[in-house]
Amino acid sequence: MTSISQTPDMYWQNEKLLPRYYERLDAGELPVACGYALNPDDQVRRETIMRLMCDMKLDYAAMSQSLGVDFLSYFAPEIAGLAGLEHDGLIETDDRGMQVTQSGRLLIRNIAMCFDPQCSCTSGGRLLANHMTPVAIVGAGNQRTHRRVSSARARNSGSGLRSFGSRRRQ
Repeated sequence: MTSISQTPDMYWQNEKLLPRYYERLDAGELPVACGYALNPDDQVRRETIMRLMCDMKLDYAAMSQSLGVDFLSYFAPEIAGLAGLEHDGLIETDDRGMQVTQSGRLLIRNIAMCFDPQCSCTSGGRLLANHMTPVAIVGAGNQRTHRRVSSARARNSGSGLRSFGSRRRQ
């Protein structure tokens, strides 16, 4: 059993094993095994990927307004890298946005990876089939780092989840 949850600035995963989960609860602790603090870039990318996977399209003007960034500038390299996907018939693009085709729906996770710099999803404009979209999106730009917050550190710094919020990256 496991659960992954999110708030606007973090992800966390509960303990996977039921005995450990109940042990933590009985000790008055939240049963959190690990967490990831998201920076503003992570949040922009998470929302972009979520919108793409849920709506099967991105409206660049709406995304700019929603995210508070110039979407076309912010994601210029990623948008340029979509040409191979369009050539393969997986998406359709124009100056206003992109739309996932019926064929592209089958590979939506791979398409969404193009907006996550941790996953290099194109090579010569073609999709690489051996990549998987990570559950948690963490880091900044091309120098993304994973910040794993252990349950031991959370226990030592206070009660459960509150300590995760204080562990945000600079």
